[in-house]
Amino acid sequence: MNTISKILLFSLLAFVLPLGFSSCIEEKISEGTHLATLNPVCLIYEVREAYIDSDIDLGPKTLNDTYMTTGVVISDNTDGNIPKNYLIIQSTDPISTATTTIRGIGLLFEFNNAEDNIFNPGDSLVIDLRGTKLRNINGDLHVTGLTLDKVRRQKTGIKIEPKTITTTQLYTFYERYANMLIQLDCEFSPLPEDGDILSGEKSFYVGKDSLIYLQTDPKATFANNPIQASAQFTGIAFKDGNKRCLRMQYNDDMKYAAGPLYKGWPEDFEYPSIKDLGLADDGGLIPKSMTSYDNSDNMGYFKTGKWKLYFSILVDPEISATSGRDRVSGAQGIRMQQNLWTAIDQLGNTVKHAYLEMQFDLLEGASKVTYTYGSYYNDAKSSFVLEYSTDKGKTWQEAHQPIYNPQKEMRVAMAMLDNVKGSVRFRIKKGLEQTPDGRLSIDNIQVYKGVW
Repeated sequence: MNTISKILLFSLLAFVLPLGFSSCIEEKISEGTHLATLNPVCLIYEVREAYIDSDIDLGPKTLNDTYMTTGVVISDNTDGNIPKNYLIIQSTDPISTATTTIRGIGLLFEFNNAEDNIFNPGDSLVIDLRGTKLRNINGDLHVTGLTLDKVRRQKTGIKIEPKTITTTQLYTFYERYANMLIQLDCEFSPLPEDGDILSGEKSFYVGKDSLIYLQTDPKATFANNPIQASAQFTGIAFKDGNKRCLRMQYNDDMKYAAGPLYKGWPEDFEYPSIKDLGLADDGGLIPKSMTSYDNSDNMGYFKTGKWKLYFSILVDPEISATSGRDRVSGAQGIRMQQNLWTAIDQLGNTVKHAYLEMQFDLLEGASKVTYTYGSYYNDAKSSFVLEYSTDKGKTWQEAHQPIYNPQKEMRVAMAMLDNVKGSVRFRIKKGLEQTPDGRLSIDNIQVYKGVW
């Protein structure tokens, strides 16, 4: 455990000491600081990292002289889709939840006796880990052997918002999201037929040969709910062997149903690859204009078609040394420029807006659009909106309310459309106000067909 963690955990003792768990607390000196700190508590990610290749008994010997952990309950077995003896908690401390974290912050406990699981979502708990075992069960880490006397409730009613991520993120970086409360926009694959219901195991499309599985117990209260081609799902991430899985907990954890995702989407701006193909100026195939603001009116050919990048560029954070600054869901994404309203384009016009705009139409209407966004690094706020056109780009209408305060972490925007029919195209328009006007990251655009 590092010094920062120990200092943070010192503040947790105000909650832990009254529990009667303090008989074996040792006073320790944080390495290199001469600061006396009491540290019986370790963070969830530190418990997870204690597992190497085999089951271990949890306690001071295996947890660097600590033996407790804390978190907020996110599991609920009321509707029958989470096993009754499962208690799943999630970290809320600033170290674990920092925007740059790549550590898992959810942890699954198994009670010896399911009747001991008397805790509710939003309960803040302190758990004594002595006498429990950390095991790998079918691909997921479980803390087994939990008894009621090891758990103390500190607070109730703490709200935990689901982490909105993409299916690609869950599939590729499962360990970051293991046993967390998450939210996904997904399309079933294969597409459901009339009369299909949630019960059993259904698969979500991620990419070629890549699937995520929605698991619903036949006895769950919502097992017989009908399904459509795509929807937004909230639930807890699990592993079942090599399968990445999601389990809903409530009837309304599936919402915003829409038509199927267009073939070839999402547009994730991964192709053409700057890393693989290189820039034309360096002998590669990608015009440098696509990655430089020098050419303010770029045209880019991506996997879905031709896009206009007006005061916008294609970025690979690894190549441009901006990792953690550009909010991308994969290797590449789009960065929209700052200081609009003062910039001048190649024709000498004052630039008021930046655009990321389709130069082609989708022919089967649209019922929903989602995309990821986030402010670049520590830039000022910005303003933007998704628009659509049904006349080949002559006129545009807003698809959702303007967004004026993108966060410094990646989030997902969603536009539910009134079942737009026929040909349609989309664009993101940045710079609705003159100030403030920081840079903006856009990625992972998904367009869903209309529902007839």
